[in-house]
Amino acid sequence: MKNVTLNSIKPFVRFCRRLNVKDYNSYPYAVKCYDARLYYCIEGSGNFMIANEVYEIKAGTAILFPALTEYSYLPSSDNPMSFIAINFDYTYDFCNIFTPIPPSKTSEFKKEKSIDLVNFLDVKQLNSPIILKKMKALEPKFLYLEEEFNKRQSYFEARCSATLLDVISSMLLRNDIVSQNKKNRKISDEIIEYLNAHYTENITLNSLGAEFGYHPNYLNQLFINATKKTIYSYLLDLRILKAIKLLQNSDLTVSDVCEKTGFCDISHFSKTFKKKTGYNPSDFRII
Repeated sequence: MKNVTLNSIKPFVRFCRRLNVKDYNSYPYAVKCYDARLYYCIEGSGNFMIANEVYEIKAGTAILFPALTEYSYLPSSDNPMSFIAINFDYTYDFCNIFTPIPPSKTSEFKKEKSIDLVNFLDVKQLNSPIILKKMKALEPKFLYLEEEFNKRQSYFEARCSATLLDVISSMLLRNDIVSQNKKNRKISDEIIEYLNAHYTENITLNSLGAEFGYHPNYLNQLFINATKKTIYSYLLDLRILKAIKLLQNSDLTVSDVCEKTGFCDISHFSKTFKKKTGYNPSDFRII
């Protein structure tokens, strides 16, 4: 295994072709690859199984994975997938092997035959499969790769290498954005869970910032992006809903309900309640 960085690699495009997956029966088993793979779905739909995980595939989906990865095609019977498929190495160490290296059935795979096994020290995402949807913006580059490789004119290797590196870099950037969105969603879900558990307490943006280890304004903007509400607005709505439940299902006084739902005083509670619901707290009392 060779340690590399993104700035140190020079991709070698071993093979590039149009692959039409017409019939699931043509690919009834999982295989493992001896070099790296990059697929771009031109049209059609279906599923792609990678390392025992099934991913929905449709036009515009890009799939990138390193050598040793197990995969199989699961196309739709009425709308089969069509890919631009690229076999490549991350380095030129094995450029003497310029013909495609077919994958092997998992049961027949021989790891010692694998080539160009690399470990990325800086962009560890490339050490695992990357599956990205809505990558239509990269389609012209995939078509360019297909055309250049098939024409095989002077210096096509260098042009293919540069274009492939551009595609990989673009996929990394998009993957970072997608991963960040997932991270932000996770944090917003944790904030919601915290608010539901602590709504009776004195919660401020500063206290939440200290609790989660982020700047209060960053947390609030993250929360807005995920829920379309500020943290304060969400907290007020939550407290009002809790207050309505207590008013309808307990004998607590309005003052007690105010205290048990985190409002600082009865005046603020009553004004907020009327603004949010159009009614006074007492209107929700069971008679």
